[in-house]
Amino acid sequence: MKHNLGGKFERREIKLSTGPVSYFVGGDGPVYLHLHGAGGLRVSPAVQNLTEHYRVIMPLIPGFDGTPLHEEVNSFPELAHLIAEFIDQEIGETCDISSHAFSGRLGLWFAVLHPDKIGQLIVQCPSGFRPDGQTILPTAQYEKGVITHMDRVPDEERSRKIIDANRDAGYSYHAPGKGVVDKNVFRDHDLVERLGNVECLTLILQGTRDAVLPPDSVQFLRSKISRSNLIYVYDAGHLIEMDQPKRFVDLVHDFLTRSEAFIVNPGDAALGMEGGFGKAQTTNRVM
Repeated sequence: MKHNLGGKFERREIKLSTGPVSYFVGGDGPVYLHLHGAGGLRVSPAVQNLTEHYRVIMPLIPGFDGTPLHEEVNSFPELAHLIAEFIDQEIGETCDISSHAFSGRLGLWFAVLHPDKIGQLIVQCPSGFRPDGQTILPTAQYEKGVITHMDRVPDEERSRKIIDANRDAGYSYHAPGKGVVDKNVFRDHDLVERLGNVECLTLILQGTRDAVLPPDSVQFLRSKISRSNLIYVYDAGHLIEMDQPKRFVDLVHDFLTRSEAFIVNPGDAALGMEGGFGKAQTTNRVM
């Protein structure tokens, strides 16, 4: 599949123990590992802007955007081990990770299983924490809640066939057992039980207009991770970096550069306080 990369990224491929992985690299500076969601790799203007400060690395998760699944990788923990191997071979040091939706769940599994390989973690609208009993959203309803401002989405050659194949690829990692796929696993109980083991500084983001992810999912996540901060991004849907690129970039850059200081006293400009939101709470804010 062709990706609209804005001329800022080079496509490469690496051979891991379970199979090949395609990835994109652009920019210079500290490594920013970008893990895409179940829609596949969307190279937003926000991600392109981050190349001005970071060496942005974006692996294509096996099975997405026309890439082959790896026969030995069938669950989120196994996928987290694959990302760890990718970091060892391609990066060779601890790095900051940004993850969205499907990969928000992956990023958290990675933080649990490989704490020595992660610096700070950004979790954007993570999946895996819905209340038990919720059913899958119809495709039309799901897509309506992903992006609020469709005019801000870059042009790309993403066919309906690829979109449907990407969702199926995402389901393949829900496997409760070898070769078994359950599309209705919306709460990752194994991960929930281990959230207290997440030690890295974590920024949790959700859009105020997100119609895909219920607010109690991120609130629950915030309550379980001691070194975390939850921010609601104003006028953004499920894909925050598309709807509010400047706010997303400002938040990410402020979080990664200020570290603990971001949690204690984030700058008013980063939170959009000049817009009149007033003083924010320590853990739950609207930007």
